[in-house]
Amino acid sequence: MFEVGKQVWFVNTNNPGIKLFLVAEEIVKKSLDGESREYSFQGTFQGKPKKYLSKNLTGEFFISNQDAFKFMHKQAATAIEQMLAKAKEAYESVYNVTDKPGTETSPTKPTRPPVPLSTLPEDEDIIVELPDGTKAKLKGGLRG
Repeated sequence: MFEVGKQVWFVNTNNPGIKLFLVAEEIVKKSLDGESREYSFQGTFQGKPKKYLSKNLTGEFFISNQDAFKFMHKQAATAIEQMLAKAKEAYESVYNVTDKPGTETSPTKPTRPPVPLSTLPEDEDIIVELPDGTKAKLKGGLRG
């Protein structure tokens, strides 16, 4: 799979990140169950050299940085699409948004129960909101 002495790009799928490794060793194990391969890599960690074993790594390997870039770009796009969908779902559930084909998504205004006229002050100004969202001020309140 990998040639000793060549560089490979490693994209960690558990924690976002990328490393450049040098293939230091190919370990071939033959048993009654078949043949398996493991690799030892030279890399860095916090600015210092570090040895990595393929069996301890969770992610994807790439020969070229362009392939690693495409993979990471696709992962980022998928994550962003999921965040957008989640935000839309949260908004729609709170504001009772209804989607109608061919129309813009718009929230329905929360409805408030009507206020009984007997509870309104008689001589104070009252602000009334009309169904289209327009607000009107009734000077002097309601008189019976």
